[in-house]
Parts: sequence; structure tokens; C-alpha cells
Amino acid sequence: MRPVGYAYLHEHLALGVCPPIYPARVRPVTRIMSMEKEIAVPAGRAPETSLLDHLLFALKHEGIDLAILAGALPHLPIEALQNALQASPNGIYLRKLGYLYEAFVKRLPFDIAVSGRAVPLFDPVRYVTGPPVRDSRWRIDFNGLGTLDYCATVRRTPEIAGLLEEDILTQAATFMA
Repeated sequence: MRPVGYAYLHEHLALGVCPPIYPARVRPVTRIMSMEKEIAVPAGRAPETSLLDHLLFALKHEGIDLAILAGALPHLPIEALQNALQASPNGIYLRKLGYLYEAFVKRLPFDIAVSGRAVPLFDPVRYVTGPPVRDSRWRIDFNGLGTLDYCATVRRTPEIAGLLEEDILTQAATFMA
């Protein structure tokens, strides 16, 4: 089955990073569905071959994979990103892409007037996050664990959510006192 999103980027660009844990692939389904080991995507919702479309699909439906993004963004034509940003400067996923492009590749040679509300880079419902640091140019709050140079990505699984609810660190600090 045809890969899309991060799986497409990883395979098409032959990135030397770990493949996505839950690859997205075109399957005979009627809506995008998280399966046990992959994300099933109906053919009508899958991007074709545009790197920009696969990057936006990945950010929207698969979350954040910084290693693949850092490897793929240097291959993204600046003109494609510029045209998309000019058409929709307040689009959340385009702003995230612009922010990450500048973090991993270089500052974009054009200005974009972003006026939308600030949004977190990592969705706090899907990830364990840190304190936010706002980027005023893109109105993106970097809320990763660490810095963009070294950011641990921790998905909120039911097991991790349970451990966070138990507040183990506070219990350990109380025990040590």
C-alpha cells in the first residue's frame, strides 16, 4: 500500500533517521483511522507527490516527528512554502511548518503577517510537554521537552497518562524528605 505523510517522506527522500512508529498508508477505508500498527488513509484523502502536501498531512494527522521533519524540510522548495503561506498566513500547520523550516534550515527570505492566536507546537493532549516558549514571528509556542536541538518526544499513551496521574515524582520527593 502507498505510504503517505511521514512514511512517504522517509521512504521517498531516503532519510537516514528512524521510520515513523505508526506509518500512514493508503488502505481501503472510508476515513482516516488509527490502526494497531499504522494509520489507514482513504485514497481520496491521501496527498499525491507534493512534499508540502505530505508535510502538512503529517503534521495534521500524525503529530510531530522532529527527526523526519529536520531531514525533509531542506528538500522543500521555498517557493512552495511561500505561496502556501501567502495564500493562508494564519493556517496552523503552515505556521508550524514555517517555524520548523526556519529552525532546521534557514530563515525564510520573506515576511508573513501572522495574526492568528498562538498555538503549541506539540499538542498537549497527545504529548507530554514542557513550558512554552513563544516565537512571535510565527505565533508558535515551542512546548517540547528540551530544545529543538535536543527534544525528547513522549507520546501520551494510556500507560504514561496513568503514571502521570500517580504523580510519582512528587511521591518520591515526599519520601526522600
